[in-house]
Amino acid sequence: MMPTSSNPAKRQAVQFLVFKVCEAILGIEIDRVSQISRNVTITGVYSAPVHVKGVTNLRGQIVTVLDLASRLGLAAAGIAHGQPMIVASAAGESVGLLVDELDDIVKVESKAIMPVPRHLPRALGSMAWGVFTSSENLVIALDVDRVVG
Repeated sequence: MMPTSSNPAKRQAVQFLVFKVCEAILGIEIDRVSQISRNVTITGVYSAPVHVKGVTNLRGQIVTVLDLASRLGLAAAGIAHGQPMIVASAAGESVGLLVDELDDIVKVESKAIMPVPRHLPRALGSMAWGVFTSSENLVIALDVDRVVG
């Protein structure tokens, strides 16, 4: 299933920001990314789901911060000082996605994006819309709207 916000398959090529969370290599469409931040102050939110680490103030805009490892059902190691946070637009708002490591921006031909394999862990598979190869690695394309929803 394609992302709910757009249909990348109708485009000739799609650019992705590729990053790592635990051992998973993931990507989100670059046009969904507004900025990358590090060393942000996160204020916890009482009674929030475990994957919601809190909120942060980025230049006057309050942004919800998600632990992407926890949200995807992967083994989370906790928040580290200087951990990269991808600020992306999803469901009409900006959200911060904590990741372990940033990799690269890659351009992928739409025809090279394949369906999500059935063997992915349930949470991760339900938030992915495709897979592609980059530098001989399999990259899982995430649907940011599903990650936030």
